[in-house]
Amino acid sequence: MLWGKTIIYIDNSNIYRGGKDAGWLPEYEKLLRFIENLGGHIWDVHFFAIEETSSERTATSDFFDYLQKGLGFKLHLYTYGFKSIKCVHCGRFSQITVEKGIDAGISTQIMRDFMNHAFDTIVLMSANKDYMELLEFVRSSGRKVKLMIWRNTMSQDLLEFTSRWGIEVIYLDNHRPDLEKDQRQPKPFEPLKQQESLKQPETSRAYPETGKTAEYEKEYVETEKTDEQDMGTSLV
Repeated sequence: MLWGKTIIYIDNSNIYRGGKDAGWLPEYEKLLRFIENLGGHIWDVHFFAIEETSSERTATSDFFDYLQKGLGFKLHLYTYGFKSIKCVHCGRFSQITVEKGIDAGISTQIMRDFMNHAFDTIVLMSANKDYMELLEFVRSSGRKVKLMIWRNTMSQDLLEFTSRWGIEVIYLDNHRPDLEKDQRQPKPFEPLKQQESLKQPETSRAYPETGKTAEYEKEYVETEKTDEQDMGTSLV
């Protein structure tokens, strides 16, 4: 059955990290052809990623240019946020980098497109459970929802949710011959691992979708002064 007008939403970090565990990464031009062959008439592709600081952008600019200019993706780029944690042993505060804004950005874009009747089907490339309520809302309206994710990122909660709401799950793992990245293509952007940092967050960046420079509000450091977190705390 044809999917109708289809919009794809890609969480770069989620797909990249799952691919590293799987041992290979998808090539996005192949991905578009694959979805079209399944019945999707691709209307838009929204790509959400973290943009590095100026000294680190050279390694990622080719990849972003390839997506935007070569494939027509709409890019939504965010900077890392910073979070302070307190060591329960010595009382010292340290800063770690955290991803901020991507979940809200994807949710907002899906709702904007929903309100504008922009799609018949959405393809969400993320296994984040935080989207379940939003996907339930979209599915209950009669529109189609597809998840395209790695098998190793599927949780039991998400599996039960997709089964309950009739959401098709397409595992990237099952389609390696059709999707695997050609090594001659620009290397995908690898998100930084969360680490301690004393850098201050950037307050502005270029927004590739419009080609203009946009000023963004400063991301304030969250300080948690509870004794429940250790310096080694990992954040999801």
